[in-house]
Amino acid sequence: MTDERTRTLLGWLGKIVTVTVDADVSGNTASLTRAWLPPATSARGARMPVYLMGCSPIGASYTGRVISVVRRYRGESDRLIVAPVGKEQYEPWIRAAVEEAEGTEGARFFCLYEKSCGVIPY
Repeated sequence: MTDERTRTLLGWLGKIVTVTVDADVSGNTASLTRAWLPPATSARGARMPVYLMGCSPIGASYTGRVISVVRRYRGESDRLIVAPVGKEQYEPWIRAAVEEAEGTEGARFFCLYEKSCGVIPY
């Protein structure tokens, strides 16, 4: 059973969003770029933190698909992971990139693309 906050975050999976790349934020890693979902778009009415994965944005904004949600249970802010449309990123890759950027302690990952290793779940 999921709580309301988790259900709201899961509603973002698969959506095409335009985010604002924050040039003032340092600490971009090789695989992630920090950005924000504008307040008008965010369900909370405030800027929502986003990581761009698998792209190098040029300019102040970027449009992509939400491929994952990082749900934090220890008071830190939740994050959306946005990638170029048509580019698949799987949970182990996303987890490794977020671990490099900020750590994954107390986080749960919900991903759009799940890998089943060739097995068809029944």
